[in-house]
Amino acid sequence: MSMSSYVYKDSQEHGYIKFKLTTKQHNELFPKRKKRIFDRWEYYYGKNDILLHKYINVVGVAFLTLCFPIIVIVEGFSKTKNEFKQLYNQRKLGRFIPDTLTSGTNTYREVAKIIGLRERGNNNG
Repeated sequence: MSMSSYVYKDSQEHGYIKFKLTTKQHNELFPKRKKRIFDRWEYYYGKNDILLHKYINVVGVAFLTLCFPIIVIVEGFSKTKNEFKQLYNQRKLGRFIPDTLTSGTNTYREVAKIIGLRERGNNNG
């Protein structure tokens, strides 16, 4: 799929509930996907899954913007221009890392418990 054909679909418009986790909760739930200094995570709870979207946060964007002259020297202007266009439009251009937790997994249940929702279809508590 080329970048020009990508269209971001808002998860909330498709029935997902956006929620937040603290850095501590995130790192305990996802030990192999720890939250780092330039990460911004968005979480969406759905009927059958939980969506995770990882972006570069404002601090990371600001840092990279300050490094722009150095990056241009190393990488060249045209490549850097395209990278920064994607950096400033991460959602619109699909420049985030998506991940999905399916229902029935322990992590899904733990997240549902943390955010105060009961896993749908699970009557065992």
